[in-house]
Amino acid sequence: MGLYVAEVPWAYPGSRFTKDFDLTVAWFASYLPRSTTSYFMRVDWETVGRCVNRALHDLEPEHSRRLDSLVNIGIDETSYKKGHKYITVIVNHDTNTVVWASEDHGKSVLEKFYKQLTPEQLSSIKVVTGDGAKWITECVNEYTPDCAHCVDSFHVIEWAMTALDEVRKDIWHDAYSEYKQVKKDNPCSKGRPKKDDPELAIVKAAKAKADEIKGSAYMIKVLCFLFDTKISYALYNIFLNSSMFLLLIVLKSPMRIYSSLECFCKNEYNSFQNCSSYLGGIGYLINYIIFCLKYP
Repeated sequence: MGLYVAEVPWAYPGSRFTKDFDLTVAWFASYLPRSTTSYFMRVDWETVGRCVNRALHDLEPEHSRRLDSLVNIGIDETSYKKGHKYITVIVNHDTNTVVWASEDHGKSVLEKFYKQLTPEQLSSIKVVTGDGAKWITECVNEYTPDCAHCVDSFHVIEWAMTALDEVRKDIWHDAYSEYKQVKKDNPCSKGRPKKDDPELAIVKAAKAKADEIKGSAYMIKVLCFLFDTKISYALYNIFLNSSMFLLLIVLKSPMRIYSSLECFCKNEYNSFQNCSSYLGGIGYLINYIIFCLKYP
């Protein structure tokens, strides 16, 4: 007689789970990483993907509806697995959801997305954010020439942080070279030095200054959110040794605030009012730093 497979209404074909279980896994996977969903539902990592594929049709019968009413979108590529394997992702900033994704990156890949859109869908796009890549700019100018194209805040902050860290490294190299020169000019005598040895105090002060600058990377990252006495004291030597670093700090602070604002929300006016208030506070902060540098 052989084996007969009967279709049941409470499970998808080929599934070892019920429909409710597959739908629950798919719902969790839409909000949580796959590894977290796998741990919480006690299934294998690859099983989560199969559950999502089975429940996808019930959760979203028409995939093309994601492309309707797009106004503010973001385009970026990211790498996955080992090696240079990329995936291009397009998000809807208004709903904070992914609307399209495809393997690889480049102009030919992004053109697949634009060619799927109808003239009405293309005309509804008003803002496109990206990482400044040439292929993104070319596609935006070709298919949506009337929309606003700008660099997304993530990459702006990333570039600013990279520039800050490069300046910090240069200041640390100078401070460490100064420490080695001070140590050379003030050689310690044999045996245990005295506590009140002036030469030892000079060497320790130079080393502490270099170590403080070397370990200030984390404090620089949180400076825009928490500028208290402890952090300002720790970065005091950096401010004294580099006016460029102080300028970069001042320029980076408004970037962090702008990135945290929801510029496309309904209460747009209130958001920019809050930003203006913060920038006014930044002005007072700049004056305070300049005063401290003049009169330490």
